[in-house]
Amino acid sequence: MTKPTAKTAVKTAVKAATSPSPPNWGIMPATAIAQLKQREWDNSARLKARLKGEMAFPITLALKPPKTGNDLLQHPNHCQDFVQAWRHFAALHPHYPELVHWQRSGFRHFAEQNLPSKLVIANAQALAEILGAAAQQQLRRWQRKIGFIHSHLCDAMTGVDESNSNSNRRQNSSVFATDWKTGLFNALIDKLATLDGLDDDELDLVVKVIPQLHYGMGQGLYLRALPVRYVDTKFIETYDSLLSALLAAFYPQQINNLGLSQWLGCLQKPSGWLMVRPLCAQAQANMGGLSLLRLATEVLQNQPLPAKRILVVENEQSCLALPYAGTMADTTADTIAVAGGGKNINWMSADWLQLKTVGYWGDIDSEGLSILSQARACCPNLSALMMDAQTLTQFKKRMVGEPDSKGLVPSHLSSAEWALFNDLRQAEPRQRRLEQERLPNEYIEQALQQWRMASDKSPNSPNSHK
Repeated sequence: MTKPTAKTAVKTAVKAATSPSPPNWGIMPATAIAQLKQREWDNSARLKARLKGEMAFPITLALKPPKTGNDLLQHPNHCQDFVQAWRHFAALHPHYPELVHWQRSGFRHFAEQNLPSKLVIANAQALAEILGAAAQQQLRRWQRKIGFIHSHLCDAMTGVDESNSNSNRRQNSSVFATDWKTGLFNALIDKLATLDGLDDDELDLVVKVIPQLHYGMGQGLYLRALPVRYVDTKFIETYDSLLSALLAAFYPQQINNLGLSQWLGCLQKPSGWLMVRPLCAQAQANMGGLSLLRLATEVLQNQPLPAKRILVVENEQSCLALPYAGTMADTTADTIAVAGGGKNINWMSADWLQLKTVGYWGDIDSEGLSILSQARACCPNLSALMMDAQTLTQFKKRMVGEPDSKGLVPSHLSSAEWALFNDLRQAEPRQRRLEQERLPNEYIEQALQQWRMASDKSPNSPNSHK
């Protein structure tokens, strides 16, 4: 292979220097379509604003025609392709003759040119046509579904509005918004993604259920027990957000302030389920013979457990490993364990719990000690079990790391617990947690025995109150 001569190198450099750079004018149809799709169609917030009239049509996109004769001299082929491409594009959309705007421009050394200057999109239908078959089909689906719901609800809810207006018992909660038809249309636009996933049967359920829903109708009932016809209540729960948005068109202040379930007056679904396990035969008998059950925190807040001692355990597995007392002389006699709440300890402020002997056992780490502090804030008379420096020292080899050590100092720790908390924060990352599951059974049983004996001897120990 021969080396290039100096003369050849000079010619190559001159050619590179004199070759025109790619033109920065003349946007072609494919580029314009891609920009419109990204900026207008795929941008959900912008598209919804257009459909609701919050952002007005038309959409205008400058096509950047050439500005000078020099542009034409440097890129004559690009100019020809630019003009022909937009003529062809306009011919493909005869229903929108004002889609492509043209301007006549004169340039030095050239005859007057008729050049495409901007793309003007008059409405959503024109936008969808430009973007292609997929956008056209999607827009048709939206129009059909929105039209079906809007027309049916306008008919059905007009009767409800008249009934509310004529009722002598009318309350503010039943008064319709003045411009509810526009509000309904806008709500449907806001829920386009949800509507897209509904089939015809589900659309029918929407228009059947909305007129049945009214303020306070679920008083004393869970949402699943709501007295509606034709529609299953799982549908109401599944599409809570959609139904709330549609109802807010009629009752905006009430729905937006309360939410659907509260507006209906329904009871809140139980949450924060806790494991409850009697740790002796007597406590189990007092619980109807059940050896294990789950109770919602709302229930536990108001329902006393039938034992003198209540042991709150952070981890469910540790609760299942606790010993079971066969007689009243055993370690866990007259004791019920409550487990699995983690940070969910607000129920411990229950009045009935303040009358019990309460123990708390969790992991020894900054998180566990923070939960202990919160528990003590709710129940000041509780005793911490196996959450001390002695336990930590004895089983130090079983410690693991804590991903995120708590930075704020808990406010309801004893001085010894606070010192332990501070030591853990300053410890090596791999030496910041002793999980309660790592303690051996004999150590746990010994700690429970000491807790029982101390509570039996204490003159300030709460009475049983079974």
